[in-house]
Amino acid sequence: MELNHDLIDLEWGDEGVVPPVIHPDTMFIFTEMARVILDLVEPADGELVVDVGCGRGVDVMEMAKLGMKAVGLDPSSRMVAGAREYLDSNREYLRSDNSSDVALVRGLGEALPFKERSLDKLICKGSLDHFADMERTMADMSRSLKPGGAAIIAVANFDSLSCRLGRAWHPISLRV
Repeated sequence: MELNHDLIDLEWGDEGVVPPVIHPDTMFIFTEMARVILDLVEPADGELVVDVGCGRGVDVMEMAKLGMKAVGLDPSSRMVAGAREYLDSNREYLRSDNSSDVALVRGLGEALPFKERSLDKLICKGSLDHFADMERTMADMSRSLKPGGAAIIAVANFDSLSCRLGRAWHPISLRV
């Protein structure tokens, strides 16, 4: 089955995605998703972990700080450039023995540029719903993982009742 590349924006940026005001519910979800995912990864020194749809590269840097060989993958040249800038400006926070164990790759989740059964783990946080073909992405993730490897996938629902209530309550709580 051929992937329709017309569905993929290779110059996508996240300017319109992150709201100008981050409400407490949104910050809580961002923070907790990152914490839970890193806990689930159960980092081990030397493991190869890929962040599929890495965006700005924040999770890639956090994984590298924990001693993993972290690779960020994103289809957008703009997002990869932004992630590279972020990683370069934060390399001082890496342990000196693993500063070269962080990398960025431009590629599609539907056609991961990794050998079959080569990855220890992968994460996909808040981006799976942005892929042109989610089923194909999941199949390629499975193909790329070593036997016993793990995929940690998280998608937030900012339109959920709890998030909508949190956004409605926030301005009221500031006046109380």
